[in-house]
Amino acid sequence: MITFVTAADYTHAVSAERLVRQIGEFYPESKCFFWDLGCPPDDLLKIQEASKMVEVVEFPYSEFPEWMNVKNNCGFYAWKPIVIRETSQKTKGGMLVWCDAGTLLLDRLTEEMEEARKKGVYVSLSGFSTKSYTHPGTFFFMNATKDEIDSEMVMAGFIIFDQGELSKRIVDKYCEFAIVKACIAPYGAAIAAKDKSDKRPEHNHRGDQCVLSVLVKRLGIRPGKVVNWKSHQDIDTRGVNYIQI
Repeated sequence: MITFVTAADYTHAVSAERLVRQIGEFYPESKCFFWDLGCPPDDLLKIQEASKMVEVVEFPYSEFPEWMNVKNNCGFYAWKPIVIRETSQKTKGGMLVWCDAGTLLLDRLTEEMEEARKKGVYVSLSGFSTKSYTHPGTFFFMNATKDEIDSEMVMAGFIIFDQGELSKRIVDKYCEFAIVKACIAPYGAAIAAKDKSDKRPEHNHRGDQCVLSVLVKRLGIRPGKVVNWKSHQDIDTRGVNYIQI
């Protein structure tokens, strides 16, 4: 069994609709959970019509602090590990595939699925160092080692979990650190600097991706190759700037 999960607010709803449709084409028998982070009814209707296998779930913002809201520095993406954990609990087995809304599928995920079966978790590298995009406070809170700090950052936009023991362990730790503001969103952190010349890691802090990168290195998970998908292929035109310093 393969289950897909994604999430978006109205700024990425068009991309999410495309992704849900693609999942339905490549995996017509697979369930897809779409977590609504703030979409109007018209967008939700289009997403529901994109695949007969999609289920829309409203993210329970009222159960979490305001800083997690996607409108506040994208919530530092702290909602993502929560969504992954909650979906995992709904499925209870089989492969679980997280895709950012802007993911473009090129084919069935044969190679990536095989990597996940062998390793427990499939992740890929971003091409950047973890320390270049991580607030030092995250490293301090996680008691990161030099090897973890100097590691290459992985991409949190596309992850496959086999939902075995290692997979459950990383999801639990991912959530454990994500819900602590001092860890995932330390004082002074911003997702992206307003001034592009500002390269300070605390002003280019990648939130959940920072946490995930440390955990992947800590648990000895070897990133795999990107074969059948592309990241950051968003097609929306209603984006707003949620970045604040």
